[in-house]
Amino acid sequence: MNDSISIIHSCEKAMANEGLYPRDGVVADGALHRFRVEGDKPHSRNGWYVMHLDSPAWAAFGSWRVGGVRYWFEASGNNSQSTSFCDSYQRKKERDARDKAVLQSQKVTAIRAKEIWMASSASSGRHPYLSVKKVEPHNLRERGGQLVVPLFKEKKLVNLQFINERGDKYFLKGGVVKGACSVIGDLSSSGPAYICEGWATAATLHKMTSHTVVCAMNASNLVKVAKSLAAQYPHKKFVIAADDDRNTDGNPGIAYAEKAAKAIGAKLVIPKWPPDAPSTLTDFNDLFCYLEDAHEYL
Repeated sequence: MNDSISIIHSCEKAMANEGLYPRDGVVADGALHRFRVEGDKPHSRNGWYVMHLDSPAWAAFGSWRVGGVRYWFEASGNNSQSTSFCDSYQRKKERDARDKAVLQSQKVTAIRAKEIWMASSASSGRHPYLSVKKVEPHNLRERGGQLVVPLFKEKKLVNLQFINERGDKYFLKGGVVKGACSVIGDLSSSGPAYICEGWATAATLHKMTSHTVVCAMNASNLVKVAKSLAAQYPHKKFVIAADDDRNTDGNPGIAYAEKAAKAIGAKLVIPKWPPDAPSTLTDFNDLFCYLEDAHEYL
């Protein structure tokens, strides 16, 4: 059997183990292929795969209905020249293949994010999460009872965050999160722009200051987002608005915010808590909901 045919068959077996059976088999041309998954609606194409016959060959595949991304890599086999150089070279090839697979997965997820975003409706503003957080929907959309938050990187939609009625949050699996952000307002406008963690905090800061606010989605992403925006808008003044994780060892909210502020030479603001504020409050949205008028504590 031709080596490439054997390799493709191995990939097809791996996909079959996940319940994925492309009707016309796998085509290893490096392009995105979509197909119907057994049990889905007749004309749906939730299944997808991308396969490359590199050395080693690799593929990424999955079902958009189920979510998640699976990877398949060609088995390395036995190498009679098992010197440290050969081993190191083989590991490098496998790492490179994995890196390519991750990038391909991110591209596929960005396509899916755009499809979901276009099929979602503008938020009415009556979602329970918005009511609890006392904020407007701004640019959010809704789908299946969940708020849909767009995530951009270098001005391109790369992922989505979903927020349900309980406030649980998740992203599309396999998509870009590091360095991605969501914006309330216009970064090209005059005046400073704030950078914070969560979307509700961003909406609160926008309400309190009327300035543009960027949410980095989590503390560990603040530095990447801050550096990216500072590079894109070199003349823009930025303010890093920290979460105060005062009940967490090391206070990651403030620690990461300090790193972000230092990285781009930005001002840092931290919630100023009234003496009677419960220790469970951690961010500017908590402060705003607690006080209603929190301007003097910003």
